[in-house]
This record gives sequence, C-alpha cells and structure tokens, in this order.
Amino acid sequence: MGKSYKNKKIQASKNSRLCSKHFKESDYQEICATTGLPPLCRHLKKGVVPSIFPWTPKPSTSAIERQNRYMERSAKKELFPPQNPIETLTGNYSMEDRNEVSDKEENLPSTNGN
Repeated sequence: MGKSYKNKKIQASKNSRLCSKHFKESDYQEICATTGLPPLCRHLKKGVVPSIFPWTPKPSTSAIERQNRYMERSAKKELFPPQNPIETLTGNYSMEDRNEVSDKEENLPSTNGN
C-alpha cells in the first residue's frame, strides 16, 4: 500500500485507516459473502489499494465517453461477427451490414427442393 502514498515516509500497516474518499465505488463489496445480501456497512474487497488522492488527476469526461463507446462497439462485434472473411481482416462491418446480408438471404431460392 505504501506505493500509493505521495509521502514515502508513511508506512501502511494492518491497523492503518483511510477514509472512504480514497476508494472508488467499485472497490467496495456489493454483496456480503456469508448472507448474499447487501452489507449493512461498507467493506472493501480484498487486495484493493487506495487510488484517489488530491494529487491524482481525474479522468476527463471525454476519455470516459470514448472508453464507453469502445466497449459498446466491442460488445456488438462479439454478438454479431462478420459473415465475410474480408470483413474479419479489416474490421469494417456493422449491424447495418449484417441486417442487409440477412435480408438478402431470405430472398434467395431454397436449395432443398421446397
């Protein structure tokens, strides 16, 4: 834990305490391991390190928005993989492309003789 402190003279111990302002919401347990319910008081997850300090720069909202857009695009690509191998290599495909392909497939004559 000492790496997170700006003042290198501070030594963290088992009994060291920090206020909740130094931890992200995601650092806390959402459900109690023994009861399966939300905990009555907040407990940190094991191995969590304080990461919010006055000297820590906050991420810009544009960086967060960019990350969110990237995650959405990645999720769509996993759900709807490309039909064409060339699209796989170039990464140039979208939901619209997939819908166009499925529309064309519906209009093809049946090959099973029906």
